[in-house]
Amino acid sequence: MSRHLSALMARAQRDLVPLSAHFELTWRCNERCVHCYVDLEDTAGELSTAEVRRILGELKDAGTLFLTFTGGEVFLRQDLPDLVRHARELGFALRVFTNATLVREEHARLFRETGVLAVEVSLYAMDPGTHDGITRVPGSHARTVAGIQLLREHGVPVVVKAPILREAAGEYRRVAAFAEAIGARWRFDTHLVTRNDLDPAPLGHALGDEFLLRIATDPLLAAAIPPESGDSPAPDDPVCATARRVVLVDPRGRVYPCSGRFPPAGDLRRQSFREAWETSPLLLRLRNLLAADMPGCRECELWSWCARCPLDALAEEGDFFAVPRRACAETHLRRQAWEEGPPELREAIRDLLSRELPGCDL
Repeated sequence: MSRHLSALMARAQRDLVPLSAHFELTWRCNERCVHCYVDLEDTAGELSTAEVRRILGELKDAGTLFLTFTGGEVFLRQDLPDLVRHARELGFALRVFTNATLVREEHARLFRETGVLAVEVSLYAMDPGTHDGITRVPGSHARTVAGIQLLREHGVPVVVKAPILREAAGEYRRVAAFAEAIGARWRFDTHLVTRNDLDPAPLGHALGDEFLLRIATDPLLAAAIPPESGDSPAPDDPVCATARRVVLVDPRGRVYPCSGRFPPAGDLRRQSFREAWETSPLLLRLRNLLAADMPGCRECELWSWCARCPLDALAEEGDFFAVPRRACAETHLRRQAWEEGPPELREAIRDLLSRELPGCDL
């Protein structure tokens, strides 16, 4: 991450500017992925084009720079081209998340002409049967690959990405090789989340510890492993960016503190974004959450290695302030990987940290 981007994010964190926003345009989808956290049947009440355009203007006025259109599958909204153009006219650095099965020539030209930051495409495996087994849609692999290739032929920046699932644990290197061969970037992670209703079913597709350790020691995936542990946080350090510099808007216009599923913090059909951002009791509580409020974690020597999320604690332990067992176990595995992995692993991590990586994610 570049020095300038790091400084911008730190300032947004301090000044409570919603620098990064995810906008779920729809929960409709043409796939049924086994690990999906969205209720794909809950499709009533989507925002109209005019409502989305209004909210985009309010996000801009609040200081949002990085915007992600996501779903569901965003191409199921017929007004997506209009919304992409409008977002770029407002000056957002725009990303689009999609499965790419519905990408056509006119979409690729639109993305190139408007200068989207990236189109990020979920590709779980290079083996068609494995990918289609995850999406539960026969033929989806062929359509996704064709969509990715079409975007690249038009010069659109593409990121091929996926969580590494139990069903496709051996596929990530082949996916990365495909991405590199067509001039795309790639990104993987191993973190799955519960469904929006806290149903833990998606977690059943997570990697087992043995394979997770193998992945953690793979220099190809150095980005998934943090550098050596630093100092423990000060008691008055914020826990994360939630409600401070990130925000999510769902297809009905409800505001959430981050891309994790909290209760809604506001309703943009009833209030402005600024009102929700500045006065929501939930947002006020979360943005004042400090390291001192996490006594089970603050004293841990692995704090700076940990990807702890308070929502994971709520889902797993029933307590927002508890220690989430899964995050704790994965943190110890990452530390073990750092200590026991091949020598080139540390070199790969340090090399990654020294680069200037474009873009910004929630």
